[in-house]
Amino acid sequence: MYIIHRSSGLIDGKQISHPNIEIKKGKVKRTITEQMNLEYNSLLKEYKDKGYKSISDLGYKNISEFDPETVLPKEKRDQNNAIKPMLAKLIQSVPKSTLNSVTN
Repeated sequence: MYIIHRSSGLIDGKQISHPNIEIKKGKVKRTITEQMNLEYNSLLKEYKDKGYKSISDLGYKNISEFDPETVLPKEKRDQNNAIKPMLAKLIQSVPKSTLNSVTN
């Protein structure tokens, strides 16, 4: 049996564990190892489609060479490298007490 353990989070930040994926047998005439590789690569492709990058995509061969402070952009970007805009609220939905504290 293989178990794919996933966690996510910011570098040096809190890590969030996701449910483990247990692979107990191969499907469609695949061995259990082939099934595990297929599911693992599928998960990686899903993350890359969302805009995540791997260390090798940034030109590094080893994680110890990677310095996120110099490599990663300060602003968030999507998979097309376009800057994601900051979320905004309608002024009508902001409480007047909050608006008063900003203007004073």
